[in-house]
Amino acid sequence: MTKIEQVYEALAQAVRTIPGLRCKDYVPGDTEFPASFLEPPAIETDNLGDDTLTLTFDLVVLVSTFEHRRQKQLYKYQDPTGPHSIVQAIKADRSLGFDDVHVHAAAWRPLAMVEMSYYRAFGAALTLTVYVGDC
Repeated sequence: MTKIEQVYEALAQAVRTIPGLRCKDYVPGDTEFPASFLEPPAIETDNLGDDTLTLTFDLVVLVSTFEHRRQKQLYKYQDPTGPHSIVQAIKADRSLGFDDVHVHAAAWRPLAMVEMSYYRAFGAALTLTVYVGDC
């Protein structure tokens, strides 16, 4: 069975294919924008038969508040298609290269304004449900 860390790394690698979007390996204390990171997943284990894991990640995307109306920069990452679409980058290989993984992008939610160190950012989070095992 594919390990949780392998899924985490494969998701981050898919996001790194998007031009100009930094994808951190950790929840950063500060960063240059635009930036993204995966929060640690919620984990549900199916102990009733097929040993399937359900992992729920939040992929956080942040853009600078430095310029007026900068939150519009989030839209290109939220679009379902296009060169900056996170959903399209993940849909390119929903197995993430594993035989026992299936990714389902669930929903975007706004995070409003986020403060990191001395910086302010507008944010949104994409909830990703990942099935590992006998999907």
